[in-house]
Amino acid sequence: MRPGASVAVFGTGSVGMAAIMAAKIQKAKIIIRVDIDERHLGVAQSLGATACLDGSDLDIANQIRTICDGDGVDYAVDCTGVAAIIERMIDSLGTLGKAAIIGAPAPGTKISVDVFSQLTKGRQYIGCNQGDSVPQQMIPFLIEQHFQGNFPIQKIVQTYTIEDFAAALEDMKSGKVIKPVLIWPRE
Repeated sequence: MRPGASVAVFGTGSVGMAAIMAAKIQKAKIIIRVDIDERHLGVAQSLGATACLDGSDLDIANQIRTICDGDGVDYAVDCTGVAAIIERMIDSLGTLGKAAIIGAPAPGTKISVDVFSQLTKGRQYIGCNQGDSVPQQMIPFLIEQHFQGNFPIQKIVQTYTIEDFAAALEDMKSGKVIKPVLIWPRE
């Protein structure tokens, strides 16, 4: 990603929030959070989201184009795995835009794409496995970014003892927490 780029993140659970942080690290100028759950809006903004849109809006691509001066985003990431959202994500791409799917749809899920628009705008839609990174390089990079204050995962993580696993699951399902992490006692 080049500095000054525009990015839309569809679905802002823990993976989507990490994508917002990554876009900020890469110095994206416009970082758009798209989600149906408004509870963590403040967290997304504190992590770097410059605009927040309601993902249930069927006209989301036009809203994104408006934010991006009419063309669409340079990059988009789907963290939902929902076919209709993936279609809207692709539609939100600008000329030469690139979209990646991170969310896991059910096997056999199909989407509809405007092939002519893909061709004339030179858009790309790709799959992504572990961020298309090399773990031996990415993990130390993320740790360093965290220590520098650029990857504040503590804003999205809540720890629970293993005995409180049921509460962790309930809090995750209810949206009270973004990323519950279970801690086992040392023995």
